[in-house]
Amino acid sequence: MWGDEDPSAPQGQPEVKIAVPKSYKFKKAAFFPLEIPHYALYVATYPIGKGFEYLEEKQVVGKVESFLSNSSHTAWFYPIIDVGGGYGLNFGVGYKNLNLFNKRYVLDADYRFSISLNQYVNFSLTNPKVFYLFGKRASYTVTGKFKRELNSDYYGIGSSTPQGDHSEFAINQLSSSFILDYNLSRMFITEINAGIIAAMTESSTKDSNPSVNTTFPGSELAGFDRWVDYFNVGISLTNDTTDKKKQPNKGGVRSISFQRYQNINSRKFNYNSLTFDVAQYFPLFRPEYIFKVRNAWTFETPTGGGSIPFYRLATLDGSSPLRSFSRGRFKDKSSVIFNFEYIFPIWSTVAGILFYDTGRVFNRVTGFSFDAFKHSVGGGLDFHMFDIMLAKFRVAYGNEGFVTTFGISKFL
Repeated sequence: MWGDEDPSAPQGQPEVKIAVPKSYKFKKAAFFPLEIPHYALYVATYPIGKGFEYLEEKQVVGKVESFLSNSSHTAWFYPIIDVGGGYGLNFGVGYKNLNLFNKRYVLDADYRFSISLNQYVNFSLTNPKVFYLFGKRASYTVTGKFKRELNSDYYGIGSSTPQGDHSEFAINQLSSSFILDYNLSRMFITEINAGIIAAMTESSTKDSNPSVNTTFPGSELAGFDRWVDYFNVGISLTNDTTDKKKQPNKGGVRSISFQRYQNINSRKFNYNSLTFDVAQYFPLFRPEYIFKVRNAWTFETPTGGGSIPFYRLATLDGSSPLRSFSRGRFKDKSSVIFNFEYIFPIWSTVAGILFYDTGRVFNRVTGFSFDAFKHSVGGGLDFHMFDIMLAKFRVAYGNEGFVTTFGISKFL
C-alpha cells in the first residue's frame, strides 16, 4: 500500500550491470593484429593528421575549397602531380563540372606535361539522361584523348625480359570515342562503344636509354615507325553491387568486355581484345576497415594473319597495378593480375593501405602457367583533400627492388 515503503530500501534508479559478451571479447582479440597498422601509422602521421585537423578548425579547408570551386560546389579546378614509377615528374591542371549548362551534363578535362616534355590531354562529356528504353535509363559519353611521349618505355615481349633491355620510343596518339550506357537493372549496366585511334611511333631522341630499334629486331616491333589507325567497336557488361561508388565498403564489381580493333590503313594489325575484371570488397570488424580482392585477365588475338603493334600489347606495370615495376615493364598478348588490399582509416582525412600484387604476361592461353609470376608487396597513404582531391603515396617492393610513387588527382 502507499506509504508502506521500507525507508531503509535503496532510493533512486536501480543499478544496471552491462556484461560484455565473451564473443565480442574474442572477436576484438582475434582482430587486434589487423589494428596494429592503424596504430603504427597513427603515430607516424601524427603531425600530418593534427595539421589537417587544425586547418579544418580554422576553416582553411573550406576557404581553399571555395577558391577551387564555384558557389554551388558543382565545378572545380584541381592540380595534378605525378612522380615516380618510371613516369618522371608530371604537372597539370584538371577541371570537373557536374552541372554543365545547368542540365546535369558532366564535363571532365585535364592537361598534364612532364619535365621530359611529354604531354597528355583528356576530355569527356557525359549526358546522364538521354532516353528511356523499356523503362531503363540510357546515357552517353563522348571522349577525346591526346598523348605525346618522347620516352615511352619498352623492355621486350614476355615475362622474362631483362631490365638491361630497357629501351625507349616516341609516340603521338590521338583517339576519340562514343560510349552508350544502358542500365539493364540497378546492378547491371551494358556499354557499347565506337571510336577512332591514330598513332605514330618513331625513334626516341632521349639519351638516357637506347631507342627500341637499336635494341630489338624489326620483327619484334610490329607497327614501328608508321601510322597505325584503328576503328574500334566494343561491348561490355558490368555487374555492380557495391554500396557506394567512391570508396566501397562492401559488394563487388564484375565486368566482361570485348573490343574489336579494325586497322583502317591496312589489314596487318587487326586484332580482338577480351577482358575479365572482378573486384570484391569485404567489410571487416569496424566501419571503413576493408579487405579488397581483385583479379583481371586480358586476351589479345590478332586476326587475318596479322600482328598486334608492340605498344598496344597487354601490359603489366605500376598502373595495372603491379606496383613494384616501372611503366611498360612487361608486355605480351595476354596478362593476368591479382591484387589484395587491406584498407583502414588513420585520421578523418587520411587512410592507410597494405597490398600484395602478383601477375604475369603470357603469349596465349595454352602458354599460361603459374611459373614466372611477378610479385609486389607494400603500403601507402591516401589523403582526401577538400572532398575533391586525392593524394596517394605508395612504396612497393618486388622482384626488381623498390618503387616509390606520389600523385595528386581528382577524387570526384
